[in-house]
Amino acid sequence: MNAKIKRNFQVYSACDFVAAITQHIPDKRFQMVRYYCWYFNKMRGQRRKRAEEAARPGINQTEGLLRDQQLGRMLRREEKAK
Repeated sequence: MNAKIKRNFQVYSACDFVAAITQHIPDKRFQMVRYYCWYFNKMRGQRRKRAEEAARPGINQTEGLLRDQQLGRMLRREEKAK
């Protein structure tokens, strides 16, 4: 919200509107995006997965799987012992 005019929009005449919009058109041959692959869904998913794995230090998928298998074996041994 603009503090001076107490509204969050601007009223333009037709010519002023076109002038304001055309200021946002980049120059010819201007490179807007350098790394296109950064925006691909696959790449975004891979980055998110790596970030989640990095957030859990010391536990990766194989360690977690081995730990689950060991816990399962231990519980089965305890059940047999009863």
